[in-house]
Amino acid sequence: MVSTSVNGVVTTLPQYAIFSPEGTYYDLTTHLLGNWKKNLKKLLSDQPQALLALEEINRNQIPEFIELLNKQELSFAK
Repeated sequence: MVSTSVNGVVTTLPQYAIFSPEGTYYDLTTHLLGNWKKNLKKLLSDQPQALLALEEINRNQIPEFIELLNKQELSFAK
């Protein structure tokens, strides 16, 4: 979890780090202008089924989505 304060308002959002099977690191920030979807698209660039599924999720569903990838239910494993 990462907390930020803007004009006295504190917001706490999850931040994730994932690794590709080759060991490449991706940071997934989930704030409004975050990079989570862009970085997941890079990671999944050669996985059309996973890319299609990615379009249907929101930032609150990242853990479940990654779990599906890890279980190979979205053809992530090579």
